[in-house]
Amino acid sequence: MRADNFIAVYSKNCQNIIQKLDSARAIQIEENRKKKIPIIQTIVFCGSQEIALRGTNGYGPFSLDNSEPIYNEGNFLTLLRMRVSCEDKNLTYRIENQALNTTYISSMIQNNFINVRKKIIQGQLVYKINQAKCLSALVDETTDASRVEQLSLCVRYLDNNLNIEKNEINNYVLKEDFLQFVPVSSTGGQNLATVILGTLKNLGITCDLQGAATGRLPPHANHLHITFTYCITSFCVQRFNKCESAITVQRDFRRTYGTEAPTAQSIRRWHQTFQESLCAQKRSGRPRTSDENIERVRQSFVRTPQKSTRRAGLELDLPHSTVWRVLRRRLTLKAYRLQLLRVLLPEDKQKRIDFCDFISEKRGENESFVSRIVFSDEATFHVSGKVNRHNVRIWALEQSHATVEHQRDSPKINVFCAISREKVYGPFCLPVGVILTFVTKLNKT
Repeated sequence: MRADNFIAVYSKNCQNIIQKLDSARAIQIEENRKKKIPIIQTIVFCGSQEIALRGTNGYGPFSLDNSEPIYNEGNFLTLLRMRVSCEDKNLTYRIENQALNTTYISSMIQNNFINVRKKIIQGQLVYKINQAKCLSALVDETTDASRVEQLSLCVRYLDNNLNIEKNEINNYVLKEDFLQFVPVSSTGGQNLATVILGTLKNLGITCDLQGAATGRLPPHANHLHITFTYCITSFCVQRFNKCESAITVQRDFRRTYGTEAPTAQSIRRWHQTFQESLCAQKRSGRPRTSDENIERVRQSFVRTPQKSTRRAGLELDLPHSTVWRVLRRRLTLKAYRLQLLRVLLPEDKQKRIDFCDFISEKRGENESFVSRIVFSDEATFHVSGKVNRHNVRIWALEQSHATVEHQRDSPKINVFCAISREKVYGPFCLPVGVILTFVTKLNKT
């Protein structure tokens, strides 16, 4: 008896004790529900006609005066105002006697009503889809105004027009219904397959992929096909283990799935694989990197962390891609570029200070001294023993700010160029002679 009363109150077939004791409260609840009816009807009308509810100013205070609004109120408030002008007494009475905090026309309340209506429509669609014997998911991806990837999810199914009262099926009609938009963070095949299957499961749609689960894009089809392939493999292995007849398994497969069965050779191979490895899934084509090779790569870069991955691959007799994958994914190391520094002699610091003092003194003596200065630069191309900064890396867990030194006077060719207030000098390609040769070139030009 108590359980029946609880169910009746929960399903709102009868009033609870508080409402029975306070009749005024029950009347107030009924009045509040009636206030929402014209608002909900207007929202449903806009949705069914694909009309946007509001723009920049689609909410706020709503008055019944006949004056024109100073701005565009949006479709929702305009439709409410039109209902009032058409003498909708129910809506007019409630707007005139409502409190400012119970208008039920704010943007948040509008969105709440839309979400409730969405759940009702989705529930009706999910019920019809689950009654169908076959269905297919149709998806497409686009980017909205906020640059978020949105996945549109539709379902195509056979609607059997089930008459619930008479419990009979009239006829079958092919239908295609939109379910919802789903924001996605990645458009990769695995992520999209996870999002599609997860969304269908959350909506309550029965989806065991018992059929040709394919798609236009191969990555999406592959990840969905994995689930289906595992189902049919497990089915065949289980049945073959009982009857030990591939023909019987094929007959049961056609009866269960309604599609062409795998070949007898495939069924026997799956069963043999399961007997050997206790797993019916297909093995990966690429063997996993052994722990021994991972340790060899680690020891190699512990000894010389500046070597390149190609050089390490040649030394360890491993592919370059394997060495790189072990460093990045298994050892979680990163490649940091080294900073090249000039070798400074002990007297270089004092020479720079003297030069700065000289420039400051000359500027004080002659104001036009700075305009007569020639700015120059040089680029050095090493003939041998070059240091390639694009290849020089050190593998470590964090930036160690390591440096590498090289001799300035190694065999090389210098390219010199200068600019002054009046002209551009060079470029000059010169061998070892540095300062005096450059000055001579400038004097000649």
